[in-house]
Amino acid sequence: MKQVADILKSVFGEENLARFGNDHFVIVDFDDENSIAKVEKANQLVAQIDLSFKLYLKAGIYYSDGSKSVETEYDYAKTACDEVKDGAENCYQVYTAEFSEQAEYTKFVVDHIDDAIQNGDIQVYYQPQVHLMNGKLNGLEALVRWNDPNRGFMSPGRFVPVLEDSNLTYKLDLYVLEEAIKLIKSRLNQGLKMVPISFNLSRTDFVTSDPNQILLDLVKKYDIPREMLRVEITETILTEDPVKIKRAIDRFHQNGFQVLMDDFGSGASSLNTLKEYGFDEIKLDMTFMRKFDEKSEKVVKPLITMAKSLGVHTLCEGVETKEQIAFLKSVGCELVQGYYYSKPNIFTEVVDRLDELDVDWENAAESSFFETAGLVDVNVAQPLALLAIDGQNFKSYYMNEGFRSFAAQIGVCLIGDHDLAWDNQEERDHLLQVANVVKRSSHERKILFEAGSLSYQLSFQMIVNIEGKCLLKVLVLSSQRNNSQVDNNEFDNLPLPYFVVRPYYDSDKDQAECEIVSVNRAFTAQVDLAKNDLLGKKMTEVLSGGNLAWVNLPLDVLRTSRARSERLYSKYMQAWTEFTVLPATLPGCVAFAFTKIEDNDVKLKALKTGNVNSQVSSLARSLNGPEDAASEINFSMVQIASLLEPERVYTLANENGKIEVEAEWTKDKSMLRRMSDRLAEKLPEYLEKLRAGKDFLLISDMERLRFDRELYEINRKNVRILMFPLFSGQKLLGYIGVENFDSDRLAYAKDLLSEYSKYLAAKLVAMLRLRQLDPSRGSDHLTALGNQAAFNEELNELKEQRQVSSLIYFDLYNLQAFNASHDPQEGNLLLQNTADFLNQYFDVRQLYRIGGKLFAAVMPEADQAELDAKMAAVKEGLKTSDPVKLKVAGKLCPYPRHVQDVARQLDQEINRMKVEA
Repeated sequence: MKQVADILKSVFGEENLARFGNDHFVIVDFDDENSIAKVEKANQLVAQIDLSFKLYLKAGIYYSDGSKSVETEYDYAKTACDEVKDGAENCYQVYTAEFSEQAEYTKFVVDHIDDAIQNGDIQVYYQPQVHLMNGKLNGLEALVRWNDPNRGFMSPGRFVPVLEDSNLTYKLDLYVLEEAIKLIKSRLNQGLKMVPISFNLSRTDFVTSDPNQILLDLVKKYDIPREMLRVEITETILTEDPVKIKRAIDRFHQNGFQVLMDDFGSGASSLNTLKEYGFDEIKLDMTFMRKFDEKSEKVVKPLITMAKSLGVHTLCEGVETKEQIAFLKSVGCELVQGYYYSKPNIFTEVVDRLDELDVDWENAAESSFFETAGLVDVNVAQPLALLAIDGQNFKSYYMNEGFRSFAAQIGVCLIGDHDLAWDNQEERDHLLQVANVVKRSSHERKILFEAGSLSYQLSFQMIVNIEGKCLLKVLVLSSQRNNSQVDNNEFDNLPLPYFVVRPYYDSDKDQAECEIVSVNRAFTAQVDLAKNDLLGKKMTEVLSGGNLAWVNLPLDVLRTSRARSERLYSKYMQAWTEFTVLPATLPGCVAFAFTKIEDNDVKLKALKTGNVNSQVSSLARSLNGPEDAASEINFSMVQIASLLEPERVYTLANENGKIEVEAEWTKDKSMLRRMSDRLAEKLPEYLEKLRAGKDFLLISDMERLRFDRELYEINRKNVRILMFPLFSGQKLLGYIGVENFDSDRLAYAKDLLSEYSKYLAAKLVAMLRLRQLDPSRGSDHLTALGNQAAFNEELNELKEQRQVSSLIYFDLYNLQAFNASHDPQEGNLLLQNTADFLNQYFDVRQLYRIGGKLFAAVMPEADQAELDAKMAAVKEGLKTSDPVKLKVAGKLCPYPRHVQDVARQLDQEINRMKVEA
């Protein structure tokens, strides 16, 4: 304390310095302009006192105008000081009026926590944890939400720290734990499926109580298996009292409970910490996924490898996209948790969401099996697979890119999620014989395996064998060609499609293109075209579908010589497909080896069973799924075709006054794709004249089209055309059309397309926005605005570039009430419409969706006048924007290094406005 006092004297002088008790000092400084710099200097000097221990200052600053008493000014500075987080980047906070609101909020939380628990205002939410290896539910995390009758929803990110600072978190944690145990007991008593639940313990739990004894008492009281509960401890707790926490973790293990480290990577813990404390699993902090780029990939991959080397399991939080899922699976992360599968919700809603996604639940035997399998390090240079022996075949639970290439080369493809189909049954039987020998031993076995013109050295090793189910690690150690002859029909008998293309860049079209040079029988059957109709043709001409990923991927593989795996919807196969694009044996060529083609029959049959409203909801859900937009729209065309049974369904996009076919399903040949550029430019005018202001266009007499010869020739054989325009405000985006369906379905078709067209229009607008965003930055899939990670990145850039800016926050405060009385897809549409509304006032690159119903706009270089004018324009627009209803709060940030503080203040202001409403 004396050394700290000496430092403060040297920086501020001793005339106006006082110690108020314990570790609290008060300074009156008349040098307003340099106060912050002095605080930072003092903090740097304090940090040097003892380099073996982390020392730092926390300072609250109040700029006095002389209008308050000295006592009040001290209270204000103390309030600001209390807002500085331990170990935060900024060691100070400047007092603002919002801090008084925080003091009032703190008092409310402390005074009402008991009543909130008693009255049921505290709710336990759950978020699923899914095993990537088998796609099944492995566990749930119990989380807490506070919904106050007067204040509304209260963020746990705000009230939990208040309880922790007041040593009251134990009340919350005990309530959540007991509610989770009651749920487990109820499900088990009813004979229903159940998985383990993890729950969080805070620092104060270890200070105020004995968590081990509480857990043992509750398990005994409700008579549930101990393996159904998992303890989560944040890594920051370890710095409080490491000896005590280590002793507690040891007791948890002795009592039969797994212990997980939550938020790993958010603090200073290392993998040595895992070894020292004996954690069973680490939960990688969601910050790794918020800014999902090459840098985060380079960090996550070695973390997972080193964790496996210590026998520690891995789970990644904050997973939202299929790209993140694919990456985490490729590097061997075992479990994922995040919005990709479900947001935190009440248990029944989580169950419904998992049913909707067809996610099954793991049983105890499966959990044990894949727990062992999950410790295999898959981050190796050689082609690697994890294969289970299933009777007379193999099941695949992991393949890296190299092994996918190897499998395609020997004629093996994936059917469904795990089953393998073999072109050569003798080769399969030979490998099965080897596998059945290996499963009885823990020793590695190497063999020479010949397939076609290649020889491979393979390694087999048994990983786990439980109740007759065995998992093997298979490596391809080396390969060599037996002869120089290449058989283009080598894969003709492969049960799933396979074709070879020669990629090149088409300078006339300014895009990638591919020439088809080889196809197998399964491919020709799938696309219903003869070999002669395919060979030598351009891929975009004979297999058109609007998604350029089909031709961009081969060019990328040819350039890098690295295989790529992808999931896309194929219009010609009329199915979601998973495939690997890999270098082919023919020079300058690459091959498409399909590993999975989904059967849509089950989904389409289920779609037909509901009424129009439920069908529209299902169609909208397909549009807003995790896939790429082009694939989603194409699949929705298939769904509509299954309902109306027409000859054609299509989405036309109005691109700068010219019609383009965005997506299409046809029973026979495409007609509209044959139109000339002249007709494409005339078509918007023609269709609007024919529609004549009605909600839809119905043509049952093709003679009406004789005014344009080409238009008439394209449509003269049609019997019936129904089209609905797609609008964004007053802007015509395009049309959705169906042709030649039964007349008795006309009323039904009108009802279906009238409702569906709203969702399709919103999707087209989102696609247009997405094209304007920087692809290297994260985006929100639903609204096609920047996401939370992109917003944080923008704030950091403003800070680093020292750029003055203005921030505006928008809260869609009526979303919760809207969702209570509407279908969830209508709630999604409201969010998309909110993005459309804001896009009228801001460039899309300025807009972000940073929370469920929270949006933000960033205005670089905007002064107070520009900020006020923009906010006034938005508020004026809100008068006629029903059902979009927004609370708006904005703030100028004249000091760039405080931009994150301004963002936090706006968040607090929005919360205050919601409370007052």
